[in-house]
Amino acid sequence: MHITRVITCPPDSKSHADLLCVPGQGKNVKSIIDDWNSELQAQSRAFVADAQGLADWDKHIRLKRRELLEMEANLNRVL
Repeated sequence: MHITRVITCPPDSKSHADLLCVPGQGKNVKSIIDDWNSELQAQSRAFVADAQGLADWDKHIRLKRRELLEMEANLNRVL
């Protein structure tokens, strides 16, 4: 996903942070990096939650597979 923000740089930038303003973005580099970091953290949390859900499903499927194999073995003994 690519997010584009179009804001102009402030014309009266005086601070060191403002001197690092990215043309066409209207934000200084620190602000842009902070935004990226926040977005990355949010995406990382979502990924971990999805991965945990997938791991839970995998554990459930393995358990049910084991139960089915045991049931099949018992059925073969009866027949």
